[in-house]
Amino acid sequence: MTVPYNHEYLQKSRINVWVPELRYLFYRSRFVFLLTRILLSIGFACVIHYAVERNKDVSLPTGILSYVSVVLGMLLAFRTNTAYDRYWEGRKLWNTLEDVSMNLFRGFQCYVTIKSEEIKKKNDQALKNVVSTCFAIRYYLLGKHDYVPTEICEILSPEILDVLTSKNYANASNSKEISSKSCSNSEMRSFSDSNSDFNDEGLNLPYRLTFELSKYIEDLPPDCLKAPAYSVLLASINSIVSAFKGCLRIQTTPMPFSYSSFLYRSVILYLLCLPFLSKGYGYLVTVLIQALVTFLLYGALAIAEEIEDPFGNDKNDLHMKKICGNIYKEWEFISKLS
Repeated sequence: MTVPYNHEYLQKSRINVWVPELRYLFYRSRFVFLLTRILLSIGFACVIHYAVERNKDVSLPTGILSYVSVVLGMLLAFRTNTAYDRYWEGRKLWNTLEDVSMNLFRGFQCYVTIKSEEIKKKNDQALKNVVSTCFAIRYYLLGKHDYVPTEICEILSPEILDVLTSKNYANASNSKEISSKSCSNSEMRSFSDSNSDFNDEGLNLPYRLTFELSKYIEDLPPDCLKAPAYSVLLASINSIVSAFKGCLRIQTTPMPFSYSSFLYRSVILYLLCLPFLSKGYGYLVTVLIQALVTFLLYGALAIAEEIEDPFGNDKNDLHMKKICGNIYKEWEFISKLS
């Protein structure tokens, strides 16, 4: 996920390990940054090639970088594999959310025996809470902890709407106005820090919704829900919580700074030594080799940084919006059958 430009992030950035004065200039665009590194690398290669052609003692042994290439290749492979493992694990967790949601839809419709209008109303609200949980998890991962999307404003339970109105939307006169007025205001109250702990001042909407689901099946009379079905539904709710915590674990576990810093320095050293092997080649060949190697090395690092946090709105991130949309459509279909 591409991180927005801000001073605090740049202070911790590993992109310019040895050239910190350039980070403010070139970080806004990853393409501009990569192109700048290639141009600087080509310029340095031309200077070294000129020195090597004029002084034979400046060149290095031809086989010295072969051993370094093996080690550097292993480091880059580990870096990209680790980043893709995080991406793939995030996809599996969201697949779990989708599967569990579908199972809960069927479970609430088939396992629960409706014996009164009140139970039917609570059962319908439980189906809505399943949909709302997936949307809430998505926006929580995006850093918008208290953001309520328009898709779920009208299907949240009155209890949760009251909490939202009192804690986050003080301008709403009552919970009925939240679907039209407060939902637009909630977008301005998004939080940039997705790693904050649960406290009394904020609302962890995914946890609150899963609590409502657990409380619903716990309060059902024994003649409305059999013990095996109770265990199945409770296990499904626990799976939603586990998937949510798994996504947070991916998002809040960064790549160790020492490893990334060492890898960038190794790439820089490799590119600094590469032009010393250009003896016997022309300027065109030297430039092409230097540009190609720079592009491949920094491109691999850029890919790893792009996919190591798969929860965002970029094209390279997981399509959480599409998954939530599928769950919403499935709920609409199930609701028509009841």
